[in-house]
Amino acid sequence: MTPNTLKLKARIKNTGKWMTGLHYSAQTGRLYAANGGGEILVINPRNNRVEQRWKPLGDKPALLLNIAEDSETGRLFVTDNSKAKTTLVLDIHSGKVIKQLDVGDSLAVLFNPKRNEIYISPARVRQSHQPRRHQLCAEASVGYPG
Repeated sequence: MTPNTLKLKARIKNTGKWMTGLHYSAQTGRLYAANGGGEILVINPRNNRVEQRWKPLGDKPALLLNIAEDSETGRLFVTDNSKAKTTLVLDIHSGKVIKQLDVGDSLAVLFNPKRNEIYISPARVRQSHQPRRHQLCAEASVGYPG
């Protein structure tokens, strides 16, 4: 889409089932798209072509949703809200799974580079018994790739 008029410039074809999360990486100059078929697509935004398709959970059913990036270490964090109920840590260049974080139903993800932390919102909200208090649902170490 054009930023000023919001008119459609091009359509990217063959993106799979239920296109969900999108993330642009300034580091690689690529657009990463998650879908309901368990794929991460690597798209060249200059020609709108899918260059790579990664299936990080293999043939297991996966509903990959949202993506965050640690540009310093080249990690992508991808939430999954299928039977796997996990958040994946992937290498941004190869799609290789660095780590699988079994944190339960996950929806949105945000990376904080100052603290080297990711924040994952659960797909199902847990309410605290105290008003205006937040509840930590899960904690996981993401480490640095080897």
